[in-house]
Amino acid sequence: MLLILVVSILFLFLFYFIRKSKYWESRGVPGPKPLPILGNIGANLIGKKSTYEISADIYKQYPNDPFVGIFRMGTPSLIIRDPEIIKNVLVKDFSHFVNNDIYVDKKLDPLLGMNPFVLNDDEWKKTRQLLSPGFAPAKIKTLFPYMEKVAKNFAKYLKTHEGEALNLKDLCGRYTCDTVALSAFALEGNSFEDPNAQFLQIVRTFVTPGTWQAFKFAISFYVPYFKMKLMPKCFDDAVINITKEILKYRKENNVKRNDYFEAISQIPSGSLVEIAAHLSGFIVDGYETSSSALTFIFYELAKNPKCQQKLREEINTVLEKNKGELSVEILKDMTYLEACINEGLRLHPPLAQLTRTCNKSYTVSTISPELNKLSVTLEPGLSLIFPLLGLHMDPKYFPSPEEFIPERFLDKNDANKYVYMPFGTGLRTCLGSRLALLQSKVALATIFKDFEISLDEKLKKPMKYDTMYFLLNPKGGAWINSRKIS
Repeated sequence: MLLILVVSILFLFLFYFIRKSKYWESRGVPGPKPLPILGNIGANLIGKKSTYEISADIYKQYPNDPFVGIFRMGTPSLIIRDPEIIKNVLVKDFSHFVNNDIYVDKKLDPLLGMNPFVLNDDEWKKTRQLLSPGFAPAKIKTLFPYMEKVAKNFAKYLKTHEGEALNLKDLCGRYTCDTVALSAFALEGNSFEDPNAQFLQIVRTFVTPGTWQAFKFAISFYVPYFKMKLMPKCFDDAVINITKEILKYRKENNVKRNDYFEAISQIPSGSLVEIAAHLSGFIVDGYETSSSALTFIFYELAKNPKCQQKLREEINTVLEKNKGELSVEILKDMTYLEACINEGLRLHPPLAQLTRTCNKSYTVSTISPELNKLSVTLEPGLSLIFPLLGLHMDPKYFPSPEEFIPERFLDKNDANKYVYMPFGTGLRTCLGSRLALLQSKVALATIFKDFEISLDEKLKKPMKYDTMYFLLNPKGGAWINSRKIS
């Protein structure tokens, strides 16, 4: 009797999956055949490939189609390839696709749950409006002295460890950690002086790779109804305690500073947890996203010495006009520097795919004339995937896509606005993009002015992405040597 019951359950499960797996086929949408239970993401679940690489691979397999149907385990999702459809979904018809496809339980994750990236609908809109002034150009400009100070500490560290094998991920993490500490909390991070510095240890608690951490983030994407706490409790507690101490100190000593902490602490009726949540968002975005981007930009410049030398010449030429002093204004004249950053972000976008959830019925049809004519009506709740890694590496948009060619970004135009989106696009574009760009410019200009960076033999070749991270990160680290230029 028990055997019959088990066989019946297995049969019903198999029947359900087979029927479910016909979802896209029955709607005339092309796509790879899914595996039972795993769907099309098996390589990610076993740690062989990142979800970004899987989407990019599928993108390449269907060069003539505007979209491709896949299954994330048993859940149907649609990969969008047509830039014109991307434009409509992310901008023109944004009201149909307001929310990112990620679930965070606010009861389990009170700080992460208030990050604009995971918030939905009106709550997202109100929070973004609340935080936007803190990321305005004028406000970001006030953070430049903090970035420059930390960049000089970065340079001192390289001088002290000249000729040694150094991990770019570690170096860039220290740099972004200390700029966040100064910019958001007015705290000296001191991570270049002390590898066990308190603030560095706090921020690293939420990005330390591991099977369990990777599993939790996978669950939040693939089976969100299994509620799990994503951020370590020690991280939440540390940020709340730091926020509480700084609030108390500033109030008792009547301290006023023109910084991000001051702006956030002035939120009307803002509770301690709400203030800490917005500050933790600054940490998460300002530390990990920026350090990932900066790591790969340094890596590509170390890998391409001719580009590095061209950048160095531009930096020194521009600095001569300002008596050798770096400033926000003078950085604007370093066009090749900006091109190097853009090219690094093209090759290695930290968040290498965007997702949206359809919130009301919507028909998506081929727009670009060179692609196959397809049309399908999307049901509310269905997920859309925008494979940035695939788009950024498409030779149709970027000739010789594997090569680091900053010159392709020297011509200012918006021709590739919907195929090049390292910070997203539309109303949900990354709030901290200006902060990340300035962070990168200050570090790169400071270091390459005085140092020659080369790849170390310790670097594993070919470089692969670490599937244990939420954002793109080099597996085994990105190892370099530095040499002070006399």
